[in-house]
Amino acid sequence: MEMKLAPSHAEVCTVIITFHPQPRFFDALHALRRIARRTIVVDNGSGAEALARLQELAAQGAIDLIANHGNLGVAAALNQGTRRAQAHGAAWALLLDQDSEVSPRILEGMAAALSDYAEPSRVAVIGANYGMPQEPHGRYQMGDSINRFSVQTVLITSGSLISLPAFDKIGPFDNELFIDHVDHEYCLRARRLGFAMIATREVLLRHSIGKESFHPVLGRTPIASNHSPQRRYYMARNSVIIARRYLRSEPRWVAAMLRRALRDTMMMLLFERDRGEKLKWWLLGLWDGVRGKLGPIPSQTP
Repeated sequence: MEMKLAPSHAEVCTVIITFHPQPRFFDALHALRRIARRTIVVDNGSGAEALARLQELAAQGAIDLIANHGNLGVAAALNQGTRRAQAHGAAWALLLDQDSEVSPRILEGMAAALSDYAEPSRVAVIGANYGMPQEPHGRYQMGDSINRFSVQTVLITSGSLISLPAFDKIGPFDNELFIDHVDHEYCLRARRLGFAMIATREVLLRHSIGKESFHPVLGRTPIASNHSPQRRYYMARNSVIIARRYLRSEPRWVAAMLRRALRDTMMMLLFERDRGEKLKWWLLGLWDGVRGKLGPIPSQTP
């Protein structure tokens, strides 16, 4: 494998997936545009008002817009944005969610992490350690080390810096998963091919998962994610699909993933609204996962 160029401003395109973005996204976009040499926005079927604002920015040359006329799913949108970054000659693509808060020195921190890693040519993804309300000092477990990185099994989409030469060897994100575990599957596939995933020790991103709510009980504070019923379908189905694909190669990670999925489902049943509807979609997702059914569910078909 060849040595990769350091992730500097000149070598990176930012890829942001939008889906009915809130007004605050447009307020933050100016700062996001300064991170990398080009900002690619892939819109997955937002409403007329949001799309009009994105088209206006594209006409001004502020962003490079790919406007999908429907929700093609996270994986398809990531592939579109990543390939556009390749077309612009970038060496890296920085993937961001529309609601993530990013440090202006995110690339500097990632370059530092890469420089400390002994085999930089093996790195497929550099993840930005991210803070959450319940974990302000970082979500990734760092361990004791003087290095500015930690090796991770998987990384989440937002804050992931994708090596584009590695992307060519690993292959695209799995469109058939549509949403949920798309990022995990890519990382597990990369590991199977001998690539590595590393994360920065420094917290360079603020991120939240779902519409989290906190429920103090007996001195503890369980967290419910409050995902929609249809999202519960994808979460259940893709957990089964990923477990089937990677149980042999990644047994510890798969076991931990299934424990987290079960715990999250218990929180849903205890604390969330529309539990009956969500349980129905969750059970359908489990069944489709067992029988290997992939792609979008009918209500999400573009």
